[in-house]
Amino acid sequence: MKSILFLGYSRLVQRKLILAAKLAGFDHIEVSSRRSIQGIPNVDVIHEGYERALENSDSNLVYVSMVNSDHGKWVRKILEFGKHCIVDKPSFTYEMEALDLVSLAQSQNLLLAEATAWSHHPQSYKLLNAFESGEPKKAVALFLMPPFETQNFRWNKNLGGGSLYDLGPYLSSSGRFIFGGAASKVDAKILAFKNDVPVSFCVQASWPCGGNLIGYFGFDSEYVNRLEIISETKHAILQRVFTTPSNLANTIEINENNKIHRIECSPADSFACFLGKVKISIEENSYNTFYQNIVDDAKTLALLFHATNQEQLVSQS
Repeated sequence: MKSILFLGYSRLVQRKLILAAKLAGFDHIEVSSRRSIQGIPNVDVIHEGYERALENSDSNLVYVSMVNSDHGKWVRKILEFGKHCIVDKPSFTYEMEALDLVSLAQSQNLLLAEATAWSHHPQSYKLLNAFESGEPKKAVALFLMPPFETQNFRWNKNLGGGSLYDLGPYLSSSGRFIFGGAASKVDAKILAFKNDVPVSFCVQASWPCGGNLIGYFGFDSEYVNRLEIISETKHAILQRVFTTPSNLANTIEINENNKIHRIECSPADSFACFLGKVKISIEENSYNTFYQNIVDDAKTLALLFHATNQEQLVSQS
């Protein structure tokens, strides 16, 4: 697996994903956009139009990076073309769509993966491995940032905008990563709206193992990006966990028996690590973990929407 096609020329593709693909060992990179673009560094082929790209590209792996409401439609087309698929978070805008498209991928023996890349960074495993198996019982997740520019699609409810879709996947993936599986209960409250779009929310969620996570998420405040795990004897904090700069030598701070020590973490590119695992998964024809992650996170996200009395967007796939 040496080739990848990016369907959508998003800011994420421009700023992170093309370089990450190179770091992960993809020798041939293609990009598709709805507008005419030329001369992208490190890109071998540029397609104008998504449908044309799927018809003409020789790549068997496609990464969907576009507005949230379009994910389901294009993931379905990609799978029907017989190609493996990665999709930005949130992978889908309602639970039944996630279950349906995972089922379609399974029936065709194709990869379908959601790009919750943060959890594939080696520092995330160091954080988790600081605790004995089954030991952590509580977690705190904080991901807050200043408002996006006014023209950003995240202010448009019909495009899958809002903090529940944009930041809810960090709630679901954090709980899944720490406790395993989908949440069994979610209590949440939207703290602010703008133009009928949820801007920020607080949450308390429980997992079947007895784990609990509380958090604040939103784009209406000073930047905070932190994950904490707490047990009877330890309290571990990892800053910049969800969007770690690839050149950052990060540090996990652990308070144990009222004494602080630190675990040093080497720099790494989260998306390159994630794409590398995708490559291995395709080479080994082993997709169940990625399937299950989508299903689990979709269930937790559905509970979050239910708890906040919000309707999930039914996409036109």
